[in-house]
Amino acid sequence: MSGAAVNVGEEQDVFLSHFEWLTKERAGQDPSWLQSIRRSAMERFAQLGFPHGRLEEWRFTNVAPIKKIPFQLAARDDQRVTIDRVRPLMFGEGPRLVLVNGRFCPELSEVSSLPRGAIVTGLEQAVKTYPERVEAHLARYADIKNHAFTALNTAFITDGAFVYIPSGVVVEAPLHLLFLSTTREAALVSHPRNLIIVESNSRVHIVEDYAGASERPCFTNPVTEVVVKENASVDHYRLVRESLHTFHIATQQTHEGRDARYLSYSLTLGGALIRNDISVVLGGEGSECTLNGFYVVKDRQHVDHHTRIDHATPHSNSREFYKGILD
Repeated sequence: MSGAAVNVGEEQDVFLSHFEWLTKERAGQDPSWLQSIRRSAMERFAQLGFPHGRLEEWRFTNVAPIKKIPFQLAARDDQRVTIDRVRPLMFGEGPRLVLVNGRFCPELSEVSSLPRGAIVTGLEQAVKTYPERVEAHLARYADIKNHAFTALNTAFITDGAFVYIPSGVVVEAPLHLLFLSTTREAALVSHPRNLIIVESNSRVHIVEDYAGASERPCFTNPVTEVVVKENASVDHYRLVRESLHTFHIATQQTHEGRDARYLSYSLTLGGALIRNDISVVLGGEGSECTLNGFYVVKDRQHVDHHTRIDHATPHSNSREFYKGILD
């Protein structure tokens, strides 16, 4: 990885200090290709800066409050969660992957009921155990060139959810990916990075769930890349029920193959400021996607859904439907 300095503006200084700490902390632990991805992303974030209201895509969302808070980077030591905390948030006894402040917690997770060949684990572990599968797709779809928060997340790729469904496998029970934001003292930021790969002729239902009850400010900045191969089907439910002290800026990028089917359901219930960027590339003939969303907000809560669908090939179909309740 290059040792050249990254020049950033004053507002970005706190994240540069996080990046420098992470680079030293992870020295010798990660493959060179991942280090290179991080460095390039940090350089791009420095060039882009935080989005502002003069940008068309951000004219309805003011991220200035995020820039004013000196967040600390969440570390593994910040995890103080027991199964008693998780149980009320579970959807039955189906397979689940639990992450606290963006870090995988195997002791709180249960994936033994998954079909043979299916892989559900933390991204950090997947980089070590399945490096070829991760490298082939990680950071290949989510755009850092034009999206500052995606670049910021990519600069801090460490952990998150890794889901791999092999060809011809049907996962009957919904897979619950539970992300908990928790802090007792300092304001914390986490950058969960999630990679979901569904091979041809497979089917899976995934619940990507962000929850928290922190009384201190939190900033959750997740990026989820979803690869849906030929004739595969994914139902992707995304639930945000974070505390009213949490800023949640999320990027979701999906790429579909021929005759693939992708359904996205976004339910937003909690958080101070919530931004969901949802992009789909219909990359094969016969592919289709449906983007549905529902939000409930009150008082000074802010929710912004931004969708983009690229019909990259002919004979593909898309639908969208979003509704909300303002209290």
